[in-house]
Amino acid sequence: MSLDKKIDENSDVKIELTPSELKSLLRIQQVVDKESAEDEIDLSELWQSLIRRKYLIMSLTLLMTLIAAGASINMTSKFESTVLIAPVSSEGGTSGLLAQYGGLASMAGISLPTGSNGISQAQEAQAILTSYRFLSEYIKEKSLKKILFYERWDENKQHWIPQKEGALSSLKKSILGQQDPQQDIVYEGQEVLSDGEPTMMESVNVFKQMLSISEEGKSGLTRLKISWVNPVQAMVLANDLVQRVDDELRQEAILESKEIIAYMQEKLPSIELQDLRMIALKMVEEQLKKITFAEVNKEYVFKVIDPAIVAEKPVSPKKGLIVAVGFVLGLMLSIFIALVLNWREKSKQELT
Repeated sequence: MSLDKKIDENSDVKIELTPSELKSLLRIQQVVDKESAEDEIDLSELWQSLIRRKYLIMSLTLLMTLIAAGASINMTSKFESTVLIAPVSSEGGTSGLLAQYGGLASMAGISLPTGSNGISQAQEAQAILTSYRFLSEYIKEKSLKKILFYERWDENKQHWIPQKEGALSSLKKSILGQQDPQQDIVYEGQEVLSDGEPTMMESVNVFKQMLSISEEGKSGLTRLKISWVNPVQAMVLANDLVQRVDDELRQEAILESKEIIAYMQEKLPSIELQDLRMIALKMVEEQLKKITFAEVNKEYVFKVIDPAIVAEKPVSPKKGLIVAVGFVLGLMLSIFIALVLNWREKSKQELT
């Protein structure tokens, strides 16, 4: 018998199922259909569940938005004043003379000044502006502690408000079994503070948070920014800082030049070589030029391109952005809660 004929004969075979077997197959099919239906996300059912809990979603979203709005209103606004400055080139020819003839002068027994240390006056000024020494002197001279810590200063009674010790700090001291460590430290020049008065270190740290110095790419321009709660004070501090560091470096340059002139005048009588005498006289001439430049020019290190002005609008906080973030977070949270409640409700119905 051929293979085709066998297949034809087998195709006529019929499979008969008993009623119990048929019921079992139908039951299995129903379970499979139910599980596949549960795995599928019914968007219409999801939407309807959200609609049923619309008041919950609206209430939570509104609540979060109001909380964000209230928090933004209570935040302290800060204003920013910016000074745009450019470095002024005031370098003379003294450093070149020192580099060219320093070796010859040392052979003759004359120790010439070392000259420039390899950094520009603008770079030195930026480093000074962020130094503890400069800022502490500036804060002390201008009595800025009362401004920096205005919340701790009683303007009417003209004294500092005593600060209560925090619970965490008190617990730490009790565990370690120690009193205020500052009471045991005594050194020369120690700062004497009134009750509640912040230390100079605290004041400098707050001022550094206010101060920002950034360079404008390769243009050589520099922006000095002061961000503070009072726009007028921010403007005054920004302009005054530039002027103060300029005056300080001017006075240092004049003093240095005068010392070099005095040194060279002292050494001139002992210089026998004519070439060295010419070098010394040239150095004196360059230092005189430097003194003249420093005394005549009001802008010695930095040229103010655009002075700071009183800001009209605060730069922080971004109240609109805070409210928008509060609205989005409230909406997401409320939808999540609504979905969780819907899932629990559906689970209870299936169990019953």
